[in-house]
Amino acid sequence: MTKIKLLTKFLPFILLFAILFGLTVRADTISDLQNQQKTVEQSIQDVKNQKDDAAAQIASIEQEIETMDGQMTDCQNQIDDISAQLDDTNQQLTQTQDDLAHAETDRDAQYEMFKQRLVFMYENGDTGYLSVLFQATDFTDFLNRAEYINRIAQNDKNMLDKLQSAEDLVSQKLDQVTATKTQLEALQTEQLAKQADLQSTIDQKQEYLDGLDNDQSTYDAKIQWMQQQDAQLAAQIKKAQDDAALQAKAAAAAKASKQPAYSGGGSMTWPVPGHYYISSPFGYRVNPLSGKNELHTGIDIPAPTGTTIVAARGGVVIYARWMSGYGNTIEIDCGGGVVCLYGHSSKLLVSEGQTVSEGQAIAKAGSTGNSTGPHCHFQVMVNGTAVNPNKYLNF
Repeated sequence: MTKIKLLTKFLPFILLFAILFGLTVRADTISDLQNQQKTVEQSIQDVKNQKDDAAAQIASIEQEIETMDGQMTDCQNQIDDISAQLDDTNQQLTQTQDDLAHAETDRDAQYEMFKQRLVFMYENGDTGYLSVLFQATDFTDFLNRAEYINRIAQNDKNMLDKLQSAEDLVSQKLDQVTATKTQLEALQTEQLAKQADLQSTIDQKQEYLDGLDNDQSTYDAKIQWMQQQDAQLAAQIKKAQDDAALQAKAAAAAKASKQPAYSGGGSMTWPVPGHYYISSPFGYRVNPLSGKNELHTGIDIPAPTGTTIVAARGGVVIYARWMSGYGNTIEIDCGGGVVCLYGHSSKLLVSEGQTVSEGQAIAKAGSTGNSTGPHCHFQVMVNGTAVNPNKYLNF
C-alpha cells in the first residue's frame, strides 16, 4: 500500500484525533465537553458501521471464494477426464496407424501378386490358358480347369477389393481418431484457460479479503481508542458538574451566612489543638526536598500521625482527596473569597460538598505527599492568592 493510499485510509481517524485534542485544549465549559463527547460517540458509531460493512463484505467474498473453489474442483475433474480420454485416443491413434500400415502392406503384396499374374497373362496371352485347358484328360477335367482359371482371376480381384476396402476403413478410422484427438486437445486447452482465470480471480479476491481482515483490526483499534476518549470526557464532564455543584453550594452557604471577607485580626481557630510549634513559616525558604529557594505558601505545624486537625473557620468543603505534592488534602471555602487548605493528612474525616463548622474535626495529621515528617500544612488563600496565615489565626 502506497503512502498516499495509507494516508487516505487513515485520514478520517487522524482528523478525528486532531479535532478531539484540539477541542480538549480549548474546552472550558460543560457544554464544550458534552459536544466533544457527542462527536466521539458519533464517530464510534460510524466506525462500528464501517466495521459491520467490512464484515459483511468478508462474508460475501468468502462465499464467492468457496463457490469458485467448487468450480475449480469441477474444472480439474474435467481436465483429468479429458486427459484420460486423450490417453485412450492416443493409444487408439497409435493402434490405428499400425493397422493402416499393415493394411497397406497386405494390399501392396496382393497388388504385386496381381501385377505378376497380369504380366504372365500378357506375355503368354491366350496360349497359356489354352495350354492349360488342352492338357485336360477329359471334358470334366476341361471344365474343372476352366473353372479353376476363372476362380483364380476372380479371387485376385476379390482379394484386391477386400484389401482396398479394409485400407479405406482403417483410413476412415484414423481420420476419426485424429479428429477426436483435436477436439479433446481443444477442450483441454479451454479448461486449462478457465482454470487459470478462476485461480487469478480467487487470488485477487483473497488479496482483497486479507485487506478487509486488516481493516477489522484497524477498526477495533479505532473503536478502543475512541471509547477511551469517551470515558475520559465522561469523567471530565462529571468532575466539571461536581465542581459546579460545589461552587454553587459554597456560594449559597456564603450568601446564607452573610460572612464578610477576612481582613485579618486573628479570628481563626488554631488548626492543630495542643501543637503550636511552627517548623516552617510562610515565605521564601530552601525546599528541604528539592534544595531550591521557593515560596512556602503556608505554615507547617508538626504533630504525631493521627493527631486531630480541626477547621480553623467554618464553610463548605470544596476539595477532599489526594492533591499532587500535598497528599491527602482538604480545602474549605470559608466565604468572602477565603479558602483554607490542610495538607499531608493521614486520614480525611469530611467529604466534598459537606458544610463544616469552626473547630470541627476534619482530618488526622500525617506525612502523605511530599513531606519530611508528620505535620499539618495550613494555608490561607484570598481570591486565589496564598497569604500569610499568621494574621488570620488566633494564637
